[in-house]
Amino acid sequence: EVTNATNSGIISWAPYNRFLFNHVYGIRAQCDSNGGAGVNMSSPDSSDGVMLGNLVHDIGDLSAGSCTRIHGIYQGAPRGLVQNNITYRARGFGITSWHAATSVTISNNLSFGNLFGGISVGSGDNTRGNRAENFLVANNIVVGNPRGISEEGNTGVNRFVNNLVWNNTTNWRLQTSTQQGSLSLDPGFVNFQPDGSGNYTLQSSSPAIDKGITERAPAIDFQAKPRFQGSAPDLGPFEVR
Repeated sequence: EVTNATNSGIISWAPYNRFLFNHVYGIRAQCDSNGGAGVNMSSPDSSDGVMLGNLVHDIGDLSAGSCTRIHGIYQGAPRGLVQNNITYRARGFGITSWHAATSVTISNNLSFGNLFGGISVGSGDNTRGNRAENFLVANNIVVGNPRGISEEGNTGVNRFVNNLVWNNTTNWRLQTSTQQGSLSLDPGFVNFQPDGSGNYTLQSSSPAIDKGITERAPAIDFQAKPRFQGSAPDLGPFEVR
């Protein structure tokens, strides 16, 4: 559990680090050139990192409005894995990429109630010659953000496959890619609450059950229980049993 930090909750400056099953909240990042995040792999040196199963929320001073420098989960290097996370109430994006991020997998996450957007794919500023391309963004649930899933900055061709976007001001905002297999339906949570106090497992009638792809999907869910209880993985961080 990490809380009350002044910039980032957990941060990586080196490759091959893994941030697993952390609870990060109440981070007091300022909207300045330093920015911040709950779980931060924004350094271009932090390649091949894993951010899995983290609960990240209340990042930055929400009363001050949105800020594109303060995020829930921040990937800034090549070949990262961002999976099974729940992120909400960040001043910027719930999950974002920038700097030298390329060939990143973002799958089976839940991102809701952030002040700028749910999930963004992008690159810029200290890119080391990379651009945001060859991403796989799949099996995510994105609800109640100004932007749902978007591309920002310098992007190439990315794959956006079998995501559920619901009740965002703009569900999709892609620049150089297209999406396929997405749903725009109420995900059917047991008890959705925008402040994080709800139950975000899926009801048995949820349209998100068995709608994911198996490619690069995590073998476990947010509760560290096995995936693939049906014909395909469920969307989002929880697998229905």
